[in-house]
Amino acid sequence: MSGNFLDIGVSGLLSTQAAINTVSHNIANANTDGYSRQVTQIDTRTPQFLGGNYIGSGAELDAIKRIFDVSTALELQSNLSQLSELEVYLEQASRVDNLVADSSTSLTEGIQAFFAAVQTVADNPSSSSARQVLLSQANLLSGRFETLYKQLDSQTRSINIGIESAAEEITALGKSIAELNVKISAATGGGLGDPNDLMDQRDRLINELADLVDIKTINQSDSSISVFVGTGQALVVGATANTITAQPKTSDPRNYDIFIQSGVGSLPITETISGGKLGGYLRVRDEIIEPAYNVIGRVAIGMADTLNQQQQLGMDLNNDLGNLFFTDINDPSVIGRRVISDTNNTGNAAIQIQIDDVSALSDSNYQLRFQAGNYILTDSTSNATIATFPPPGATPATIAVPSEGFSIIIDSGAAVNGDRFAVFPTRNGSLDMNVAITNPNQIAAAMPVKAEGDVSNLGTAEVTGVSVFDTTTPQFTNVAQDLDPPLVFEFTSATTFNVRDANTNAIITGPVAGFVPNQDNDMLALAGLNYGYEITVNGQPQNGDLINVSYNTNGIGDNRNMLLMADLQQQNTLDNGTSNYQQAFARLVSDVGTRTQESQINRSAADSLVAQTRERRESISGVNLDEEAAKLIKFEQAYQASAQIIQVARTIFQTIIDSTR
Repeated sequence: MSGNFLDIGVSGLLSTQAAINTVSHNIANANTDGYSRQVTQIDTRTPQFLGGNYIGSGAELDAIKRIFDVSTALELQSNLSQLSELEVYLEQASRVDNLVADSSTSLTEGIQAFFAAVQTVADNPSSSSARQVLLSQANLLSGRFETLYKQLDSQTRSINIGIESAAEEITALGKSIAELNVKISAATGGGLGDPNDLMDQRDRLINELADLVDIKTINQSDSSISVFVGTGQALVVGATANTITAQPKTSDPRNYDIFIQSGVGSLPITETISGGKLGGYLRVRDEIIEPAYNVIGRVAIGMADTLNQQQQLGMDLNNDLGNLFFTDINDPSVIGRRVISDTNNTGNAAIQIQIDDVSALSDSNYQLRFQAGNYILTDSTSNATIATFPPPGATPATIAVPSEGFSIIIDSGAAVNGDRFAVFPTRNGSLDMNVAITNPNQIAAAMPVKAEGDVSNLGTAEVTGVSVFDTTTPQFTNVAQDLDPPLVFEFTSATTFNVRDANTNAIITGPVAGFVPNQDNDMLALAGLNYGYEITVNGQPQNGDLINVSYNTNGIGDNRNMLLMADLQQQNTLDNGTSNYQQAFARLVSDVGTRTQESQINRSAADSLVAQTRERRESISGVNLDEEAAKLIKFEQAYQASAQIIQVARTIFQTIIDSTR
């Protein structure tokens, strides 16, 4: 009997001691992040059958379990991934928002200052100081475009560093999880119970992984956990961990692609990645950084092209036709940089992009691939097919894509099936916008054509308008600083006129009928002449009245072309004729601001969800010190009682021994 007492007391002592150890472990780890509270499961021993009765034989330690809820853990992983993605997105979006909205870097103020200087020259076209101010403002505007580009480029490099760092951390965490899988599987396979602290450590690593990228986890029968990223690509399976790498895109080295490397090779997973810091970097790059490059570049290209066109229709203080104000948007040094050949291409096709219509340009990037004997152009964002065409018979060849505002130039060589080319019509536009003129006298404020009625005219015919629309015609290019030929409109009646060469007095065409008195008449159009300019005449002419048309030599006070240049500020020259320069840029400011505000709201909501999930986890798995203290007292008393049982057993046993002496 005393032996049974002793055995029961010892069992109670040992099981209670284990319970005290567990409670002590909980108290010691009350502030350990990710620690799951552990409980001791104590069961009764198998009773002994004696004298027709089952007599209890004490207690034994069954297991030490951690309090852990799988659904809460999965929810926390998901919420952590979402919060981390939004935090990265908000940080990067805020940088762009501050960049495009700040008055010191924003284009809005630069464009306004430039056109204010244009108007000043229009007010006083002969003023050297006004012209110098305009030239300075043009350089400042070009500098703003360059600054925006360089800031975005710097942010892109920062994002790439973040992507590389996240990929390295994901790989390291994956290896650590695989190592813990091995240890946990070995422990549970030996029938030694669950290694709770190792499992907590693995869960902490999984949460850290979720902070970097959205993951899916599956518990395996051997107590290991498999981890998947993207659309099911295995990062960890049992003891095996694959590697995540970030590498420059083969068709766009400025940006990085994500790959998962396993024993079967390297698989690109960029398009499938979401969540976490990595997902945040990729999303802000695609949704904000790349569109910002393109919008700013498109505005730069639009301004350079339309201002260049108007400048070339004017005449400068040297009596020369206007030269380019800004670098030609289709300069040979520019058009080749709009296309990047994939480094995996096996063909030798050299491709360039020529801008044809700035109004039709969009904010998209494109991919041109050669497949099944045809070139296929697709929008990189929507993946919509824009154009399909066969290879040209000879190079160089130009294939127009009017819906997108550009042409594809196959300059030389030939592509083979599988070759790819990344097309960026507007990305570098803000970097390529440089002021081409260096002398204020080269600003073409005047119009190169003047027309006026002869002083001897008897009728009321007068010139109401002169417009120049093409200075590349022979009438402008055959003779420097003159028209070839200067003209005289000689009225032969109130409704007819001859067009004469003012130099030779020879009739070029006439008599021309169709002049309508007292309304605007386009004289060259009536005469069927396309000279690159037009003279509009109104009033009531008489027979013999003359309208003289000549080159505007020494027209230093003429501001007609500068007024037309000033009008460009409000003209809808972009977005298929629906936006002016500032409106096109303002949409970027508005879009970035909206996305930033939206991500801020979403980040606050995600932060709240994480806090709620953590709180729920703590209520389930966390350590309550008051509760553990109460347990400690209870187990202490049980331990003391078990020790008393042992003492009683020893006393009885001693009594028995003494009685036999």
